[in-house]
Amino acid sequence: MSETTINIVPMFSVPLAVTEVTDSAAINADLEPLLLSREHSQYANPLPPPLLSKGVFESAPGILQWPESCMEKLRGSLINIIGRLVAELGAFSAQELANVIVANHTRFHITRHGGAFVPQNQPMASWSAIYCVNPGDESADFPDSGVVRILDTRIAACTYIDPANARWRAPFSFGHASVKLRAGQVVVFPAYVLREVTTYLGQRPRITISSNFSFATRAADAQSTAQATATASS
Repeated sequence: MSETTINIVPMFSVPLAVTEVTDSAAINADLEPLLLSREHSQYANPLPPPLLSKGVFESAPGILQWPESCMEKLRGSLINIIGRLVAELGAFSAQELANVIVANHTRFHITRHGGAFVPQNQPMASWSAIYCVNPGDESADFPDSGVVRILDTRIAACTYIDPANARWRAPFSFGHASVKLRAGQVVVFPAYVLREVTTYLGQRPRITISSNFSFATRAADAQSTAQATATASS
């Protein structure tokens, strides 16, 4: 007797993109001293989140608009990466993508020994990205020092574990996912995802740039779409 086929498909999948910024070594060589020189009140977030760790400096937003060459290069690379990701996941044509306006809300963070980020997400954006300028020091005793942890919010997934579900392979396995950043690396994920940064136990400053992206359709394109819809309905 022949057996029937069992079709297995992923549900509720979350895309996580990891890539490198082109010419990141040269960009970071200029970017790191620039950010460290601005680790003071003039550039600090005037309304820091109430649970911001004592060991973390958070800048005011808008740093991708700085005129320095290294920031201009980083801005172009990040927007290119985000555009490629959006186009691939949404099956956008080149013409459709050209009619999309990208806005960003970007800060830099300098994390020193003992600093951490509590779990958070970004409700007013569709995509988030973390760019690593300097990952800081690794710790042999604490390998999870300063890692980005993507939290699995399926709270009931591991309430009962037996041999039938303990060995599920990705993408069906459950549990938090960790990303240990490298200099020049950018990690991109949906903004709704809960993420945290574990306590950093190194001595060198850990330097990252966090961007949240939102998108809109150009007014002219939106107007022509509305007109076409009205014409088709009349």
